[in-house]
Amino acid sequence: MNMSVLSSEEFYAKNYSYYEDAKLGKTLYMEAVNFFVADNFERGPILDVGCGDGLRALSIFGKRQLDIAGMDSCAEMLEKARQNGISNVFHENIASPSRGMMNQFQERFGTVLCLWNVLGHIIRLEDREKAIGNMSKLLTAGGMLFVDVNNRLNVGQYGILRSLRNGLAGIFQKEKGIFTLPINNSITRVYLSTKGKFVNLLEKNGFHVEQLVYVNYRNGKIEKSSLGGQLLAVCRKNL
Repeated sequence: MNMSVLSSEEFYAKNYSYYEDAKLGKTLYMEAVNFFVADNFERGPILDVGCGDGLRALSIFGKRQLDIAGMDSCAEMLEKARQNGISNVFHENIASPSRGMMNQFQERFGTVLCLWNVLGHIIRLEDREKAIGNMSKLLTAGGMLFVDVNNRLNVGQYGILRSLRNGLAGIFQKEKGIFTLPINNSITRVYLSTKGKFVNLLEKNGFHVEQLVYVNYRNGKIEKSSLGGQLLAVCRKNL
């Protein structure tokens, strides 16, 4: 059976139940990231880019009675977010948002979240650059971005051989770091980064990286080496 290649929006809408199960399998990882974000958080309002059903932002900040908005390019996910209590939602693609949205909310948010490899579903490098730049524009002066991305050299998750293959593919591929993800008779394409490319992307497009940590995808522990975990950055908007 040939599997169809779906856009990120189509893929998540079709496989929502799969990702609900996947979240349960990554509870320790997600909780570690959530605690890290909560511990380093300074101020709202908050924009969750790629918010999905909205439950993640609510679990991090829900008890603080903060103003939380959600953005997602998948209408089905935004409806779930609205039902779960995110009243202010934007059906937008962060790489190419509407002019009206950007004009209305420029320098509006104190914190932007972009978590669980949302950045990795932006396939073209120029679109990732636009996305990070737009997040900067939406932040107030000195605002903070919490963003993670899957690390293609994560030996702790992928093992030595697969990480080596990932590294070689990232060198020789025409589209650097792009891999396919098959689930339920459909596939989508995802981007896996490296430490250097991740930091360069952020610092080239309006941010200073204050902390970069490596979170073990299996148990949520903070690792000493980038080879041991996925990449999580705490960034400050350049003044």
